[in-house]
Amino acid sequence: MVEEKIETAQGRFSIRPFAAEDKEEVLRLWAIAFHKTMPLALWWWKYEANPFETSMIVCASETGEIAAFLAGIHYPAVWKGRKVHFLHVVDNMSHPGYRGVLSGKKGLFARTAEHYFRSQTGPDKCVFVYGYPGKRHFRLGQHVLGYTALPRGMTYLCADVDNIKTKGGASLRITEKITNASEDFDEMFRKSAREFPFVVSRDARFIRWRFLHHPMQEYQLFVCLSFWAKHIQAFAVVQKDEGRARIVDLFAAGDERDAIRLIVDIVPDLARSGVTTLECWLPQGHFLTNLMKTIGFKTAPEPFGFVPACLDRSFHPDLDITWAMHHFYYTMADADLL
Repeated sequence: MVEEKIETAQGRFSIRPFAAEDKEEVLRLWAIAFHKTMPLALWWWKYEANPFETSMIVCASETGEIAAFLAGIHYPAVWKGRKVHFLHVVDNMSHPGYRGVLSGKKGLFARTAEHYFRSQTGPDKCVFVYGYPGKRHFRLGQHVLGYTALPRGMTYLCADVDNIKTKGGASLRITEKITNASEDFDEMFRKSAREFPFVVSRDARFIRWRFLHHPMQEYQLFVCLSFWAKHIQAFAVVQKDEGRARIVDLFAAGDERDAIRLIVDIVPDLARSGVTTLECWLPQGHFLTNLMKTIGFKTAPEPFGFVPACLDRSFHPDLDITWAMHHFYYTMADADLL
């Protein structure tokens, strides 16, 4: 990442890669921008213990104060069977004291973001850039950086556990709660290519880091297994919170109905632990979204107010951005909100 200098009336600013000595200043900026502190354990998990490549960039004043910061996780992904990387943009922020330093449409944050996206994208880098900004930050990004809302949107689904329909008849499937992620997840993900042609890899490495090693959240991992071979056919990741449970991730290999069998099977376990409401976030119109509605889930206003979005351009000559936006499967697992 090449360093860029910006001359302003308030001195020179440098756009450059994050350095270890910037950590304290970035955490201070995080508190200013988001009105709360980032726990050190969360920073360590996201940026230092992350098994995937992370990239961070800062815009710093001559005195070392951070005026803007952008970061992203380079997730291994699959595009029609081709192994690629997507860039999940996280923790974008700017210092309010420097937002008027540059006149015109593009301030220090926009200049930093443009530099960042140029350096991190391309056919051999990240071919698709996405994030989950709040509505205000989305409007800003739409205006100056080319953010566009994912056209399918995200559907918030909610159900009373007592109203979720139970399945009838025998099934050659077994539901289990597990506490580790074996390489069986790799095989399950390989079998899902037809149903999920554009998706972040849900392999064992992703499952371990995203859920089982998270320092701040406790997740429960449920799998649907074939009766004889015990191969993983579907999985769901659940987070419980004061009478509510959230399906943070939902995935199926060959038969999408296995995901529905799995949800129905875990409802009694959730009910026994005091859960009365089960909620989930899935892309609008996706087959899993439609199947969830058949067992009692209903759409409701989304409670967090974020906008699943991507940059409005492809970073590979063969990738049609319109196709990508319509085929990207994403859940709350692809974000860092839950």
